[in-house]
Amino acid sequence: MNRKLPVLIAFALVVMGSTGAYAYQKPVSFVSLDVNPSIELGVNAFDVVVSAEAYNEDGENVLEDLDVVGGTVEEAVNEIVDSAITDGYIEEDGSSVISITTETDDQVLAEELEEAAEAGVEEALEENETEAEIEKDNVALARRDEARELGITPGKLNLIQKLQAVNPEALTEDFKDASVKDIMKATHEAKGIGQAKKEKDDEETVEETPGEPVAEGPDAAAPADAELIESPELDEAVEAAEAETMEADEVKPEKEVKETKEKTEKEKPANEKPVKEETKEKTNNGKSKGK
Repeated sequence: MNRKLPVLIAFALVVMGSTGAYAYQKPVSFVSLDVNPSIELGVNAFDVVVSAEAYNEDGENVLEDLDVVGGTVEEAVNEIVDSAITDGYIEEDGSSVISITTETDDQVLAEELEEAAEAGVEEALEENETEAEIEKDNVALARRDEARELGITPGKLNLIQKLQAVNPEALTEDFKDASVKDIMKATHEAKGIGQAKKEKDDEETVEETPGEPVAEGPDAAAPADAELIESPELDEAVEAAEAETMEADEVKPEKEVKETKEKTEKEKPANEKPVKEETKEKTNNGKSKGK
């Protein structure tokens, strides 16, 4: 037997164990949770939470007595939200907003992480008889590097950029430490102002555009959408008038012929003799001369 074989097997096991340990500890996706505490969870390929990082002082307070590494996303989020409620970061009146943002380029994985995180939030709220608005979104992993340079979670950066889309004057520095509730409020207000301005501009445009002149008088056409008044009495009167008009049109030619004949006879000369009688007289005169 080759004496080197056991050594090679042992080395292979060490390498495989190291590789397996590295793969287990390496996060391949992330879930950020923002209220005012901002916390990011790293999730490995086996859907196990392998890291939990606070991005601000409030996040450190929430994680201070928690150990969420080694559990599922749902379990970790449940514990974090429960701690945030206990520490007073989530109001009982339902006015707080909890933002869940998945960070992965895999859309299927993003949906799975989102469902697990949302379930964890809802369980914690129900257990503490508390209500809150839940905002969900997904960003690419590349956005994570940009957010880390600013010292905020990708979820909060995403919310700030949505605000800047409707209010370009909003600065990232002004909202880095703001709660999700305040960022959302600023976004809604900016949308309201923008909508009001648009409606005002539309009204001014309509006022400046001259309309078509309105016809007046008896010849004015009725509006296209005017309703016709239905009346049986009116219909009978119209039919009677039409019948009288038709009878008048039939009688009128006969009357005109009679009047024309009478007028012609009146204009004939009084001393004009009928043609037949004059011819007879001339014939008789001729016969007398022959005798």
